[in-house]
Amino acid sequence: YDCIIMAYYPVQLNPDSRWDKRGNSIIDIILILIGLGYKKIALKIKLGHLSDEHYYYRSILEMNGIVDKIKIITGHLYEHIGETNLAIGDISTAAIEFTCHNIPYYIYEPFENGVTDDMINSTSLFNRKSISRTPTELENNLANHFPSIISNYDQIFDGTELSKINYSQLINWKDFLIN
Repeated sequence: YDCIIMAYYPVQLNPDSRWDKRGNSIIDIILILIGLGYKKIALKIKLGHLSDEHYYYRSILEMNGIVDKIKIITGHLYEHIGETNLAIGDISTAAIEFTCHNIPYYIYEPFENGVTDDMINSTSLFNRKSISRTPTELENNLANHFPSIISNYDQIFDGTELSKINYSQLINWKDFLIN
């Protein structure tokens, strides 16, 4: 694929998030990609092929006359991660998964998705400048080849393997005992 778009799941703990706007986010992304000349676009959803999620996104694509331009894919992300040149989605573990495979990941986090600027600026993986909050910002970042992950690869992935960490040494179990 020229691009895999990750389905959107707004932050429901924020009263400013808009679950009903997730389809708009997908349409914004698709129209930008088409405008930039991308042809082979996939939308990755979490649930199975016959799920409500599949029908929801298919309906949104049909209403906008672009259902034939997008392939909806399901299954585990690792089954598709090597099939694309880049990915777009919200702040999620997919950003790390694509980065691990050296595939540029563009974060598009519209305000109605419920993520605040404070949340965005609380990490060293990306910052407010490296992610897109509006369709114009996303289009500019794509056109300028400016993906969202700003930490270098070694900062993210270099360290002790989880299987080699002795967790019992990290926790003083005596602190948890009831006298």
